[in-house]
Amino acid sequence: PYVKYWLVMNQEKKDPLPDASFSEQLRSLDGLIPTIKEPGKIRGVLRPGLSYTQLDNPFNPRLGLDLNWWTEFSGGPLAGSPSFINVGTQNRFFLPLGPLTLALQATFMRAFIEPSQHNWDELKNGSSMINLGGDRSIRGYKEGAIGIFDLKDSAHDYAGYLSNVANFEIRFPLTAKSNIGNFSGALFVDQGMLIPCSSLFSCMPGQSLKQIIKNNGFALSIGAAVRYALPVGPLSLDY
Repeated sequence: PYVKYWLVMNQEKKDPLPDASFSEQLRSLDGLIPTIKEPGKIRGVLRPGLSYTQLDNPFNPRLGLDLNWWTEFSGGPLAGSPSFINVGTQNRFFLPLGPLTLALQATFMRAFIEPSQHNWDELKNGSSMINLGGDRSIRGYKEGAIGIFDLKDSAHDYAGYLSNVANFEIRFPLTAKSNIGNFSGALFVDQGMLIPCSSLFSCMPGQSLKQIIKNNGFALSIGAAVRYALPVGPLSLDY
């Protein structure tokens, strides 16, 4: 079990700051102080959670599991407005199948806040729920390319957002460890979804999966990878 609390200074400045002279950078710690002086919002987030990890190798595991459940609170005495609650879980499983390794990861989050572009900006800047896409979530898509943030219908009690990412990999060796290096390959499937909800059990009411895909709320990719093992983790090339 663990408890975390953090303060975030959010700044949404559209115009870039002018370039500072050398003497101004020296006086302002290379621009840090002028940035802090820019108008912004301070958000406080409290995160109690529970984690359990049992892996044979933390950098390139073949056997074990890594489980994490948490709840994030913001607003009121914790600082920040509007208030939100984000409930999430991230689970990773590794299973050896002879020379192969089956790697699974599933992340689910449900945030409770009235869906709107303003509230989404507050949520993504303070919580674990962010735009999806990229090599850390759904490969083959640009960072932050997946997600619908505004709800056209009216929001009722327990409205908010639903996010999930699922990764499925089959890993296999390409060379023996005694050769030029430990090369391995992988075949993978990535899936992700980020959509607003009008109530506890109703997300994107009246919208079919085809419409959600068209609006970039759902993504699916299939690919292959080549990896080279290093002491701190593998170098990876994914297609």
